[in-house]
Amino acid sequence: MRTWSRKSPKAPLSTSTAGPFDDAILGRPSPCCWFCWSRRPWCGRWRSPAHPRSTRSRRAIRPAPDHWRTAAARRASASKRDDERHPAKLAETKIHVLNASGRGGQAADVADALRDLGFAQPSAANDPVYANGRLNCQAQIRFGEAGQASAAAVWLVAPCAELFRDDRADDSVDLALGTDFTTLAHSDDIETVLASLRPGATEESDPALISKIHANSC
Repeated sequence: MRTWSRKSPKAPLSTSTAGPFDDAILGRPSPCCWFCWSRRPWCGRWRSPAHPRSTRSRRAIRPAPDHWRTAAARRASASKRDDERHPAKLAETKIHVLNASGRGGQAADVADALRDLGFAQPSAANDPVYANGRLNCQAQIRFGEAGQASAAAVWLVAPCAELFRDDRADDSVDLALGTDFTTLAHSDDIETVLASLRPGATEESDPALISKIHANSC
């Protein structure tokens, strides 16, 4: 997998043994980023500044909010094994669906869809980060260290979303809907993993199946 710095999307970095969840929070593009590189002004570009010698100007990249700039925390997570990213049980998640797309009622509709899938009472509201603008991307999943498992669960049904670590202390997760978001992802593989995360499930989620879900193009 090729990895990219914030300054230069053309500069390849060394490969890592970390899994897809680590890739995303460390600044490696998840599937939607290939779309974002060519069409969006900054989506997916400002994360981990892993290649400080790049000569690309920062002026071409819109800066991210300060409270998202936690590159050190993201780099530290690289040493953790991929099995620590096992998705949380759906009934244990605390999801806030935030509307940053400008389409009225979308957050409430998605919250209802998540509830139908088994996520525990997702809430819906407008995104305060984009109160005066729009999120020009598919979506963002925002979470703190305690919410990594819940974020991994949400990422199953929003695999094209960007993952962003912030400094929150609790295990809540924000799913911010962007202008390119249409609906939650559905497939037989996703349903199989979700079934293993519902109450009464007798089998653990298959890591290979989770990797397959995130290997598909958005």
